[in-house]
Amino acid sequence: VSWNVESEADKYYVYRATSKEGTYSYLKSTTKAYYVDNTAVAGKVYYYKVRAVYSANENANSSLSDYTYARCDLPQPKGLKMNNIASSGKPEVVWTKVLGADKYYVYRSETKTGTYSYLRSTTKNYYTDSTAEAGKTYYYKVRAVYSANENANSVQSSAIGITLNK
Repeated sequence: VSWNVESEADKYYVYRATSKEGTYSYLKSTTKAYYVDNTAVAGKVYYYKVRAVYSANENANSSLSDYTYARCDLPQPKGLKMNNIASSGKPEVVWTKVLGADKYYVYRSETKTGTYSYLRSTTKNYYTDSTAEAGKTYYYKVRAVYSANENANSVQSSAIGITLNK
């Protein structure tokens, strides 16, 4: 959540509710003109208000701002790596687990900027592409999925590629 800087404000109090007319509970104070809500749960919509605070004269504190809202989406999978599995000769895509993800969707293309087709879902943070053919180059992307609310799914990861030996 971000807002415009109040030139005389020393800090800001951030409040959150689960509906725009709901009860706004105090979350934290910050000296920045933004706040990252690390306690938000994937798939939920939250409403935020901010109050500017003036240490020199607390009677001058602003009223609560108008609300803004945000849906908490899963973060994009990161740390993609490729392993060329010697025993099977098939590529394995590996990524860092995403907190809150129930599963992952894996996509493949034969060109980095091409159209990526859905391959499969997995609950693991890796996937072995058993349909890959020797001598071809493949690119993979991964999306983190939150089953309770698929509107909270992450965007696709950056692409990673591998050329398989013949």
